[in-house]
Formats: sequence, C-alpha cells, structure tokens
Amino acid sequence: MAGRRERLQKLILVPYRPLRTLFMRVSGGVGVVILLTLAFIAGTRFSGARYGATPDEVLELRQTVRLYAQQFRHMRDQVSIAQHDQAMVLAATEQLRQQNKDLLDSISGLEQQVALYKRILNPQQNARGLNIEQFVLHATPQPYHFAFRILLTQTQADGGEVSGKMEVTVQGLEHGHSSSSVMHSGDDSFHMQYFQSLIGEWVLPAGFQPQVVTIKIVSQGSRPQHVEKQFKWELTPA
Repeated sequence: MAGRRERLQKLILVPYRPLRTLFMRVSGGVGVVILLTLAFIAGTRFSGARYGATPDEVLELRQTVRLYAQQFRHMRDQVSIAQHDQAMVLAATEQLRQQNKDLLDSISGLEQQVALYKRILNPQQNARGLNIEQFVLHATPQPYHFAFRILLTQTQADGGEVSGKMEVTVQGLEHGHSSSSVMHSGDDSFHMQYFQSLIGEWVLPAGFQPQVVTIKIVSQGSRPQHVEKQFKWELTPA
C-alpha cells in the first residue's frame, strides 16, 4: 500500500490540449523521419567512400529530406491555423453568450416596466393603494456616499392625488456591534397622482457596514396610509 501511495503521489495532472498534442505528435514523427534520413545519407556517404555510392542516390536522398521538411512546415502551419480558428470560435462564443445575457436582462427589465404600467393604468383590477414599487442603490466616487432611487406608486380607483413623508432607516454593524442609522436626503416628502421617483443621496457614518434598508411612507389626509418595506442593502452597477 505504501508503494502504491508513493506512486500515486508522483502523478502529475496536466491540462488537456488536443491541438498541442497533435502538433507534438506530428513534429516528433517528422523529426524522427528526418533524423533517420540524415543518418542514412551519412551512412551512404561513408559507405560510398568504401563501396562507391553513386551521386544520383545521394541526390535522391537529399530531395527526400527536403520533401519531408516541406511537409513538416505545411503540417506546422495547419496546426497554427487550427489553433487560431479555435481561439476565434471561443471568443465568438463568449461574445454571443454575453450578448444573450444582456438581452435576457433587458427583456426582464422591460417586462417589469410593462407590469408596472399595467398596474398603474388598471386601478380597478389592482386597487392596492400606496406602494413602494422599486428601490435601487448606486455607489458614488465619494466614500460612504450612496445614490438612491425609490419608486412610489398609487393604484387607487378614484385616481386622486396623495402626499406624505418618507422615513428611511439602515440597519447594520458598527465596530462589530448591531447599529442603525436614520437616512436623510434633504426633501423626503412626496406628492403624486399615479407614481413618483424619489432620488437623492445618503451619507453613512464612517466604518458603518449596512445590511438592511427599511423604507416607510406615510400619506397625509383624512384617510392616511402607512406602508413599510425592507430591502437588502445591494448596490446596482451604474
């Protein structure tokens, strides 16, 4: 068992490269043929000195060597072309894969927008009242500064205007302990009939590690509405 374990430990794994293997085999085979031919020529010259090899035989062997050398260069060029073609195919495949991913992401975003517009334009079917529809967060060049966009919607059957205030709290860790911070962005009020995007910037305390965002909106009027949602702190690429 010890001997078998020692043999297994000496095994080396190498990446599988079929084109490189083909090239090495062709090069090795042609190299062996050339060496054998050169050895034969040398032997012929030596024997010719003793037994009288004809110049025609030596010339024929030299032509054979040149022919094998040409075939070797041709095979080497073919391997190089095959490697180049393979690299182009791989690059094109990766480009198509990325384009398909971007297209699917774009389709998904359009479907979400269409669904949102349907909810807004058909309040009789979706009379849910005030709602926090979307929350998007972006990093900024300044440390601890983050840009946000919050989409509010109202799907009321009567389509009346609504106004109110928004409150935002971020929970996370500060110096290894649970902590929370209230976010302000200047004007946190809203006034809308169907939908409104609230855009601004938040500044977190230095060393604060955000985890969860709690957004609460409260409408004013005789029939106030209170909506609260939590979102994971996730940055969206700009």
